[in-house]
Amino acid sequence: MRLDRLSARGRMKFIIWGGLILLALASATGLAANWIWEADLYFNHFRVQLLCASLIALLVVSLIGRRFVPGALAVVALNVALLGGRMIAMSPPDAHADGASLRILSLNLLAENKDGEAVLSLITQTDADVVVALEFTPDWAQALASLDETYSHSVQRPQKGYHGIAIWAKKPFDVEAMTLGKRTENLVGLRARFADVDVYGVHPKAPITERMWRGNRYSISMIADAVTTSGRPSVVVGDFNATAWSRAFKPLVQAGLKRTYLSPFNPTFPAGDWLRGIEIDHMLVKDVAARSRATCVETGSDHCAVIGEVWPVGR
Repeated sequence: MRLDRLSARGRMKFIIWGGLILLALASATGLAANWIWEADLYFNHFRVQLLCASLIALLVVSLIGRRFVPGALAVVALNVALLGGRMIAMSPPDAHADGASLRILSLNLLAENKDGEAVLSLITQTDADVVVALEFTPDWAQALASLDETYSHSVQRPQKGYHGIAIWAKKPFDVEAMTLGKRTENLVGLRARFADVDVYGVHPKAPITERMWRGNRYSISMIADAVTTSGRPSVVVGDFNATAWSRAFKPLVQAGLKRTYLSPFNPTFPAGDWLRGIEIDHMLVKDVAARSRATCVETGSDHCAVIGEVWPVGR
């Protein structure tokens, strides 16, 4: 069939139905993430954008003609089902502010970032009880050395590149490193064990190749297993390099971890980009009441920081 032989109305029908079919295919492609890593990277991570696109398509076709509305509604329903199922499974726990809270700040510093003053300013303004810093390099260790005056307890594992992690706290904690294999440079996260709660600062590798995608899934599965095995109230914060809608998050759902954002759309990377932005920086909790928010104040990083209030069980 050639478009130039169709009438104007025929061309419009062809374009609209073609667009709806392509949008439906894009929405459904993420279901193949178990077997095709690109389906997870390019489609599941952008589940919110696909829902927004389907809603815009519904609005447009409803203005053009009612015959297209059922098709557009089907695409919207598909995206609502794919997004809503995970949202319900990880819906935020009730936050009952009984007693003093534990304030946690998590931020991806960006290894190449040189704006130490802006980062220190954010930490000071937040007045967090626990600070988790990712992409913590030897240069960042020097830039943030003054934090030792405010936080009497810390563990710092600087690395060249993107996988160093540091945790500062106002209260004492025991620490356990989580690595891929026995190589310390393959750092996935640090677990800070406080008296009444475990705080995990995590940073799985970005899934930009098939090997790294598998590594990301394995790392997140390892984090979920650690939370399940500990049996303690847990807070998992950091840059997961995965959205809550991705295949990689399934073990976290099965482990009973919950999101703490109230909104379904909290783009944290790239910072300040609401069109392309995706939510890969999270605060997840188990047996803990909590609320968190993303703050995209200028720190020189390409990630927004995550700030949360936590009320551990029995606190």
